[in-house]
Amino acid sequence: MDNDLDTLCEFHNNYTAPSHALDLQVAMSNSKGLAQLRLYLQNLPKNLSLPASGHSVYGFEHFAPDAEWVEDIGEEGAVNRQLEILLGSRVKGPIRLIERGPSICAVVDVLDKYLARHPKSLILQKWVSDLTVSATLAYESAQVSMSSHAPKASR
Repeated sequence: MDNDLDTLCEFHNNYTAPSHALDLQVAMSNSKGLAQLRLYLQNLPKNLSLPASGHSVYGFEHFAPDAEWVEDIGEEGAVNRQLEILLGSRVKGPIRLIERGPSICAVVDVLDKYLARHPKSLILQKWVSDLTVSATLAYESAQVSMSSHAPKASR
């Protein structure tokens, strides 16, 4: 009996979760972050301009990374570079959102697409986080409460 217990304890101590379980955890975390970002972007304050259809400075509805960049630095790096071109650098602090509407909301679809291909991408996950901070700052600068847009606690 002690031998069985020792074997079970040894198995437990050496057990690592299957990678698909970790992948599922990462995917769920990405999904939650994207859902929160989508909610915040869909409800950005009215003080941000709402461009006419097709006149957004962002253009995320037609997002595609540059083919040469994909070849040179890989898809993940090319997506990051294209996001920097469209949104600006994050080096000096959070990105300041300048408009609301379907185009900026479409960045969530872009991030969702490429996170599905690269679920463990820290670069793309950081974009989700940084854009969530940017949306939060847009609410704060407009003195608009985010409480009605806060994600509900899961039970």
